[in-house]
Amino acid sequence: MDSDEKNNTERIKLDETLKLLFSVSKPLVINIVNYFFDESFDVNQKYDVEFMATESADLNMEMRRADLMVKIGRKQKFHFEFQLN
Repeated sequence: MDSDEKNNTERIKLDETLKLLFSVSKPLVINIVNYFFDESFDVNQKYDVEFMATESADLNMEMRRADLMVKIGRKQKFHFEFQLN
């Protein structure tokens, strides 16, 4: 395995680890969304937290892939991109 392949494999592992952290608990997801998106969801309230499909097409029909898409409640969606460098 050359260094580029090794670096890519390590990035994929880190990316998957970050995604896994979001699945630990709903209150943790709520706290993260509150912090990064300046929201004020009550962590003691029960919200539907849904992890959404990450692939979509843009207006030019180009495929786009988000690292993580989270929906809280009925309408609010949050898009996360993990930058490891």
